[in-house]
Amino acid sequence: MLSLAEKRKILQSFEELREKEDHLGRFFYYYDKSPSRKKIVAREFVSSGNGYVFGKYITEYHNVLYQDGSVCVKNFSADELRSIVEKAIDSLNRN
Repeated sequence: MLSLAEKRKILQSFEELREKEDHLGRFFYYYDKSPSRKKIVAREFVSSGNGYVFGKYITEYHNVLYQDGSVCVKNFSADELRSIVEKAIDSLNRN
């Protein structure tokens, strides 16, 4: 499992995402150029390694979606995390 620092480094490598930390120390990643109302690509990344990526429009993740359309990426590898973030950004540009 990747650490929070490793996940943040991957998410920060996406220049189109803006990172924001809330008062509870959770990290959120916004795609401000999204043509849809949905702007949050990744949310609630914490020191336990937990975090969620928006996957509502990514068909390969439909079987693991939470009700809000997110996918838990706690146990994702670096490549898996990069892939789902790329697909999430792409899906917001198409929907």
